[in-house]
Amino acid sequence: MPFVPLGISFFTFQQIWYLREVYAGTFSQVPTPAEYLTYSFFFPTVSSGPILKPGNFFPQLRETSPLPQDTAAGLYAIGLGLAKKVLLADAVGALWTDIIGVADSPSTTFVGLANASTPLVWLGIIAYSLQLYFDFSGYSLMGIGMGKMLGFDFPANFNYPYISASITEFWRRWHMTLSGWFREYVYIPLGGNRKGLKRQIMNLFIVELLTGIWHGANWNFICWGLYYFVLLAIEKLFLLPHLKKGKVWPHIYTLFLVVVGWAMFVGNDTGVSFGLLFHKLFVPSGGVSPLYFLRNYGVLLVVSILCCTPLIEKIWNLLKKNAVTRCAAILGVHLVKLFLLFCLPWMGLRFMELDTGLTFWQVQLLTSLTLFVSNALPNVAGMGSVETAFLLVYSSFLPDASSMSLLMFYRLVSYYAVFAASAVGFALAQPRLNRG
Repeated sequence: MPFVPLGISFFTFQQIWYLREVYAGTFSQVPTPAEYLTYSFFFPTVSSGPILKPGNFFPQLRETSPLPQDTAAGLYAIGLGLAKKVLLADAVGALWTDIIGVADSPSTTFVGLANASTPLVWLGIIAYSLQLYFDFSGYSLMGIGMGKMLGFDFPANFNYPYISASITEFWRRWHMTLSGWFREYVYIPLGGNRKGLKRQIMNLFIVELLTGIWHGANWNFICWGLYYFVLLAIEKLFLLPHLKKGKVWPHIYTLFLVVVGWAMFVGNDTGVSFGLLFHKLFVPSGGVSPLYFLRNYGVLLVVSILCCTPLIEKIWNLLKKNAVTRCAAILGVHLVKLFLLFCLPWMGLRFMELDTGLTFWQVQLLTSLTLFVSNALPNVAGMGSVETAFLLVYSSFLPDASSMSLLMFYRLVSYYAVFAASAVGFALAQPRLNRG
């Protein structure tokens, strides 16, 4: 595979944007070479966006002076973006990986697309759709947060696209800076919707074809772009007024078509055959049941779906309205964290069906002993003192392999619990930080 520089597509779009504004003479003050290089290689956004408009960037570059509240808001955005990437995207994406396998890792156990049943393939594509959104929006949010810490206000890149009630609305909410670039530099210069319906449909065709090619030089991406052209053209021709009148069915219609679109998008990945994938999706077939995966990923899927809606944001905003609810929420979050940290060993034993002959309270005492012993132990073989104590205490009751498995379970979930509690606590405390 040929080497492609990191972020080359975003870099190219920003250069086109810059050259266009220089040609049009829109700069009140011509950027210096240092300012131009800063814009071209601005590290927070160069790899994953958002795409920066030079007319907004250079004035901020000359006048920016970060304030304490900018640092607080930036840290909050970085924490939220990191949570989207690590806690949601990576975790829910593992379901799709369990089906198709891991590239260049033949030793990893997986189902295989040919062995999966139709319901399992649909479950996997839904997981992939969630992963793609949280992955991309998480990276963009971290870039926006880093810019905020430096005193820059960058445009949002995603606005809950999965709550859209039409494909037209979806593209107004998904990767908004990319959509804005194509609208400003391709669609409008071609005439937009000012030269009649036929010309508008042709302009849509060109934009969506270029969008597909931009995502990758494979036929599945071109099909993906043309697929969205057909959907947008149908909505422009007659469907959009009916969608605006509906309440529930437009959301179902949009989500279904978007998920099918992501199936086209992933159709050329390692372990995926475009034809086999669509055969599995639309021709009912037997195979490995989804029940095992629903048991393991069900809660995560529900949480991920909820996080695709404004519900969590509305709850947070409600809790932040006054000091009492804010303090109560922070206290509650950290109590849940402490409960999880003490109950995780018991939960892990039950989850992995390991029999130690110990009661719940005996496990709790051992956990307390673990935390106590950890104060007197050094780090060993790359493990922290708590993890060293964990193996030392539980190896008396479990074989070495089971002790290590339990430790991995404890490490993974406890890290998630601590990070999630810290992120929520910081978000709820943010108004206080801003006032400080």
